[in-house]
Amino acid sequence: MTQVRRGYELKTLFFGRPVRPFHLAVAIATFVVALSNLTVHNQNETFLLHTSSLALGFIALLSSLFLIIGWWFRNEWFAEWGLLLAVGVWISRAVYIGLTDDGLLILGTAAAVILSLAWAVGAGGAYVLERYDHVISDLDE
Repeated sequence: MTQVRRGYELKTLFFGRPVRPFHLAVAIATFVVALSNLTVHNQNETFLLHTSSLALGFIALLSSLFLIIGWWFRNEWFAEWGLLLAVGVWISRAVYIGLTDDGLLILGTAAAVILSLAWAVGAGGAYVLERYDHVISDLDE
């Protein structure tokens, strides 16, 4: 049986697995959010902000791990949940930054919020592609 290459996979194999560049980008970017939220904290943060930042960091770490596990073991369930968790992480990050910084009128804050929302749209789109691919393959069988 020949393995069908999906449109979002490269022909290049890495450890015998097809490379999914956008999944890798989401995993790396979400891992950076995890590291940032789990290691860098302001001493003036309230307990609620500190706790929500840690929770976001743990969910971001889980998302990255799910994406890597899904790729390594060729498990679509992990890949899909990794993408869904990434959507939640990036939307939460946008809200967190928008509410905790000096407001959206500051250019850096607005850029960070917009970039977070862009990552959320990209991860959500990748999730839809994953699900749509399953529906099409189920119809072909």
